[in-house]
Amino acid sequence: MYRLDWGKGRYPFGAAHTLDLPLLLGEPASWQHADIVKDVDEATLLEHGQRLRALWADFARTGQLPSTCKLEPNLLEWWQAT
Repeated sequence: MYRLDWGKGRYPFGAAHTLDLPLLLGEPASWQHADIVKDVDEATLLEHGQRLRALWADFARTGQLPSTCKLEPNLLEWWQAT
């Protein structure tokens, strides 16, 4: 099990339940009224979503992620939960 923090310190929700959905599914316009991405501009949502989808695709291919990792400070952080 892993915990995902997105925009820690930049966006108000941190590791909120369903936080990954706007990053994984749909276009930013689909999420424009969702509070979870209220203050996130479209370009940022697209870029961060692309990075997360690439990470998930790697995980699907290999079945592994590093136990901890950061993509740029405060962009995306995860660690293996115990």
